[in-house]
Amino acid sequence: MIVCSCAVISTDDLTRAVSWMQAADPNVRITPSKLFRALGKEPDCGGCIAVMLKTILAAIHEQKTTQEISVSDPPNLRTSVVSTR
Repeated sequence: MIVCSCAVISTDDLTRAVSWMQAADPNVRITPSKLFRALGKEPDCGGCIAVMLKTILAAIHEQKTTQEISVSDPPNLRTSVVSTR
């Protein structure tokens, strides 16, 4: 399902990004802003934030129950953040 139609981000994209971020740092605080940056996208209207938060929480809950986090196969994420200022 598409969560953000402005940036074309799906629930699968978010779930994989959350998994990858938690595998890299189990204590990371995951926010919509961090996910946008990790996916190389930028928010536009902000209408997706509520659904994005629900998706983040569901992904975190699912990982805590399954404990199957893998660092070896990260999603297509940016490895560095480039400032646009």
